[in-house]
Amino acid sequence: MQKLLRGYPRIVAQCGFDLSGFGARGFIRGDMDGTSQSNSQARWALTNKALVEPEQLASTMVRLGCRVHRSLVEKLYGMVTVSRPVELAANLELNHVSLGAYSYISESSVVWHAQIGNYVSVAREALLGMAGHPIDWLSPSPVGYMNFFREHASDFVPQSRFGFFPQLTRIEDSAWIGARVTVPGNKALTIGRGAVVAAGSIVTKDVPAYAIVAGNPARVIRMRFDDATIEALERSRWWQYDVVKLQRAGVLLDFSKPLACVAKLEALDEGRLDSCLISTQRIQLARQGPQVLLQVVDRVADETAAGPKN
Repeated sequence: MQKLLRGYPRIVAQCGFDLSGFGARGFIRGDMDGTSQSNSQARWALTNKALVEPEQLASTMVRLGCRVHRSLVEKLYGMVTVSRPVELAANLELNHVSLGAYSYISESSVVWHAQIGNYVSVAREALLGMAGHPIDWLSPSPVGYMNFFREHASDFVPQSRFGFFPQLTRIEDSAWIGARVTVPGNKALTIGRGAVVAAGSIVTKDVPAYAIVAGNPARVIRMRFDDATIEALERSRWWQYDVVKLQRAGVLLDFSKPLACVAKLEALDEGRLDSCLISTQRIQLARQGPQVLLQVVDRVADETAAGPKN
């Protein structure tokens, strides 16, 4: 436990979830400034920190308002940061991913170095941000730049270096990523707000907001709405608001009527709208040996998801 405490000043908590009693070890309450991941410009206030046994992760996250399958521990390769609520289904492989509120990633998806907004739907078997290979080398094989078969020869030293970690994939709020969609990860790209990527598509360039794209490579089929409706949706910034808070405040949004939803939001005064914003608190998960290091942090500046330097 002392190793975990090293470099983390312990001071009085000002906010946060109480993780005590969740089957977690090393519970800490505190408030500190820091950064969530390497190269991030965000400032975070640490409010809770705990080590969680793998078999207790799912139940702990449920009590924090999220559905996370117990199998997540098996392929949790880098920091994962989530808002509340989210769902992370079975058999996922995640590496440096941030996921906004009311978003989910379905079964058997692989997501590397991705920043995903609020109200995003990712269907099963999506491959987002795949690692690259050097196609102009003697061989694209990873043997050229890492001791990939270390069990065979632990003393092998590769003579080349290759930055195989994928570029950042941004999926903006309210997008829908269909089943078996692939984003190669060889360059940074953005799937715009409200966009729909049809099942089986391979995305090789930015997808415009509110566009429906399909194919290999993915091409725009049509726009979801006319220009006036898109302008109204963008003006409302509805994705910033928590639908549960809105409903408890007496604002009932019928999602089947987009412009009616906008009208209801525009009728509210600024104070009521601010009280319904999605929480800035995030939950961070990372492997710490056989356990999961779980931290509840408060985002106090805009987040930029970041992975390891290539």
